[in-house]
Amino acid sequence: MGPAIAPAASLATARVPRAKNHVLATETHGSFEAILLSHTRRLAADISDSPHVERKMTKLTYAAALLLAGTFAATNPRVAIAQGEADAGIKWGPAPAVFPAGAQMAVMQGDPAGRGLFTVRLRLPNGYKIAPHTHPTDENVTVLSGSFSVGMGKTIEVNKMMTLKPGGFVTAPANEAHYAMARGVTVVQVHAMGPFAMTYVNPADTPKLTNATPR
Repeated sequence: MGPAIAPAASLATARVPRAKNHVLATETHGSFEAILLSHTRRLAADISDSPHVERKMTKLTYAAALLLAGTFAATNPRVAIAQGEADAGIKWGPAPAVFPAGAQMAVMQGDPAGRGLFTVRLRLPNGYKIAPHTHPTDENVTVLSGSFSVGMGKTIEVNKMMTLKPGGFVTAPANEAHYAMARGVTVVQVHAMGPFAMTYVNPADTPKLTNATPR
């Protein structure tokens, strides 16, 4: 067996303390512009009531930053927007041939084939398995729905796999063999540094070679 998997954590829990600082990501009532205007007005009223000059200057700077962010978001279509699994904007398609048949993939950010950070989502059918393999960079996986089991090592040992539920997170270190299995239809989000590459420990497990074998 290889080294232990990096400790898993619930992102839903880890992100709670930060939620107050991400009003635009959690707000569901009204448009972006309406939320921003409301927040800025409240801040302006607070500034006028503050007797401290330093606090006024800090809040004025923050207010200006809010307005600038609002202008940028309204004029730049590439500004980051929170997306849920069911959003119509997510474009699913067959996962690359290096994955076993049956998986679907959607690119959320970046270019997996290029250099730099990328984020993708994988939708896996019940019972889907990925044989032991490695990546040249760390692979960070967040479970969005379903049940995702992960194990480390060059051979599959089901009794040693760690099962992650929605919100679960795990990192598979670069060049360390690992394997995975989905229970129920499962969606995971993967982010890593590109270019993406996947090498199977046993070359015979590579889907392209398996598919090319005459019947």
